[in-house]
Amino acid sequence: MKAKVYPIDDNTKLETIHASASSFCSLIEIIAASLAKGQTRIRNIAKSDEIDVALKWIKSYGASYKYTKTSLIITGVEGKIELKESLLSCPTSRVAKLFIPILSLAGKPFGIQGHRGVIARLEKYEKIYSDFGMTVYFENNVVRFEKSVKPTVTSIDGDTDISVVAGLMIALPLLYNDSKLRLIAPIRKEKSYKTILKILKRFRVDVKHPSTMGYDIDGEQHYYPCIITTESDEMMLSSLFLMATKLKDGAMPIRIENYYKNSEECSKLFEYVKKNVVSFKRNRISPRKKQTKIGEMELTLENTLPFFMIFATTQNLENKISHVDFSKGRVKFQYQRMESVFMKLNLSCDYLDNEVLVQPKKVTKKVQVDCQNDPYIAIALSILATLSDAPIVIKNAQCVYNINSNFFELLRSIGIKVDIIDDN
Repeated sequence: MKAKVYPIDDNTKLETIHASASSFCSLIEIIAASLAKGQTRIRNIAKSDEIDVALKWIKSYGASYKYTKTSLIITGVEGKIELKESLLSCPTSRVAKLFIPILSLAGKPFGIQGHRGVIARLEKYEKIYSDFGMTVYFENNVVRFEKSVKPTVTSIDGDTDISVVAGLMIALPLLYNDSKLRLIAPIRKEKSYKTILKILKRFRVDVKHPSTMGYDIDGEQHYYPCIITTESDEMMLSSLFLMATKLKDGAMPIRIENYYKNSEECSKLFEYVKKNVVSFKRNRISPRKKQTKIGEMELTLENTLPFFMIFATTQNLENKISHVDFSKGRVKFQYQRMESVFMKLNLSCDYLDNEVLVQPKKVTKKVQVDCQNDPYIAIALSILATLSDAPIVIKNAQCVYNINSNFFELLRSIGIKVDIIDDN
């Protein structure tokens, strides 16, 4: 599938932007709710292919769900995992990482099937799963697990994928004994860990945080149902904020619907945009009359590099993006893909050590580019198209639905023209 995204027309009136819910928080809330006794009501739930997979997986061990007009209601299994399927299919690794420790509590072998990229990303964490008592086997496009997760005292690299650690934090409170996790510095997502703890606390599960790098997890805890509102995806919202730069001075502020900020999860990009590009007060945004000259930005969250690079092209001087860890396969892939895309769009970027340099420039001619099935790149390029002088055609744009099934409809709802082209 291709998506042809057009620039914002000068006459377009942006009046309202709907704030998408955080998919990461939604996934944690769904799993926690599935482990509770009784019904949990989740308001402002994200909608994506990942969410659909998660709901299918909680049904595989006995939980159930239903949508109402305003909420997702989940009836949990009171911590009793009885896995009905021995092989589960997963299009993305994040869902698998969050669920693996929970699925192991069924006490029976199970497998996860996915394309080679998914399995390769799970293979990186074989040692962590083994340290927690699970036996792992890899064969072609399937990874198989035997034995349940066990209470453990261990250290984990602070740069480990947050979904792997989150999955363990959800499962370990259900075990018969206590566990202790120590994160080895540097910890790149400390605010994300605080978000996980706050969500678990809403379900009356207590993970103690006695030190910056330590987590004490008591066993024999129980998940209790609650009413919870999912916070907004600030990385996505910050990208939409960039479109406010197309507004002229004196334009009416844009109203933000469904903006919920109730945890520590925060995108650096969101902070940069709020501080330097738009004024954000009382859930309304308007362009700043005088934008700050930034010059340097610090990359902190995974998958934000494409957004930072797009943001840098909109600035009024060369921008340096620091703390770019090219030793990570995903970061390296995203930069290489963006570098190729930039060449086709006649934009300029370069890198040195752990820094990426981006020159400010506009896209002036229609070009087709390939996001290589990376939804974050596809979304970033869509935002770039709205700020350009010509449309951008994005190949393999269907990957966006993995993390936000309403993204293109969201663009259309605020007056941006998007053509979906079936190229099968």
